[in-house]
Amino acid sequence: KQYIDYYGAKYAMLTTSGSMAIQLALEALDIGLGDEVIVPAMTWIAPITSVLNVGAKPILTDVEPYTTCIDAAKIEANITLHTKAIIVIHLHSNIADMDNIMSIARSHGLYVIEDCSQAHAGILNGKKVGSIGDIGVFSFNQEKQLTCGEGGGIITDIDEIYNKVNRLRIDGCGFNSSQKELYEDQLIYDSICMGRNACISEFKTAILMSQLENLDQQTKKRQENAMYLETLLQECKYIRKMERNKKISQIPFYEFTFYIDIQRLDIIDKICEVTSQKLGFSLHRTDEPVYRNKLFSPQTRKNYKYYTDSEDYKRLDAKSFEGCEFAYNHMIVFH
Repeated sequence: KQYIDYYGAKYAMLTTSGSMAIQLALEALDIGLGDEVIVPAMTWIAPITSVLNVGAKPILTDVEPYTTCIDAAKIEANITLHTKAIIVIHLHSNIADMDNIMSIARSHGLYVIEDCSQAHAGILNGKKVGSIGDIGVFSFNQEKQLTCGEGGGIITDIDEIYNKVNRLRIDGCGFNSSQKELYEDQLIYDSICMGRNACISEFKTAILMSQLENLDQQTKKRQENAMYLETLLQECKYIRKMERNKKISQIPFYEFTFYIDIQRLDIIDKICEVTSQKLGFSLHRTDEPVYRNKLFSPQTRKNYKYYTDSEDYKRLDAKSFEGCEFAYNHMIVFH
């Protein structure tokens, strides 16, 4: 209930990980073999793997270079008769252009899954992230603003999605709402759908709920500190800050990012090395775009052959992702 109240959603469920949350969301939307899901090419590999794990094809789409969120202008060109959903990832303490994305999705009858793993407590247009699309998914691993070591969450306002996800995460079981005695089984064994065990433990849930009380206060302090640092960095000749939607009223700072506005791409690693030594903590490039990441290796899995044999996979080329390439070659990140 705390989580529901915090995000203003009708339903909330907790899972074993953020990756599992995405996969359960896709399965609840009945997305599988023969379907396509639009996903930003600048992301950690988990959203891509989740799409592959349900048998669908991830359609990598470019990002805006100075926000690193999916470029709404590039989405429409990737929509086909097989497209079923768009995964939006609020990346690098930023929030995607949800107004345009939701408009595109509604005009084509597509679902929108918001991946808010790096955006806990972010607010756009007066609404918390995760409650804007059809489904919001979250990660609670050790790096996140809200953490229990490892875990994930799903929120939605749609009854059918809630009922389906709940069954999928508890081996397909339903709930016995008329249970009267403690010894009565809460679960109903029927054949509505087949699921898996993806339930988080009560211990981790307790850790999360205790932290949730402090999340807004911590977020405001991070935002205050980050805004101060951005003000100082504006005095530096070759530094440019990230662009953000003016409708963001609470920035979900997860990582601090800035751009080195020079053409010598080889100097970024040197700046990171020297500055890390001077400050005593790690500054580094952002994660590589998916198509560059060595962990993105679907050719190593037999069950992904349908994807590696496809033209969508064979066409992957850095030249097709100018926004991703620019961000990767000019951005510096620290936690």
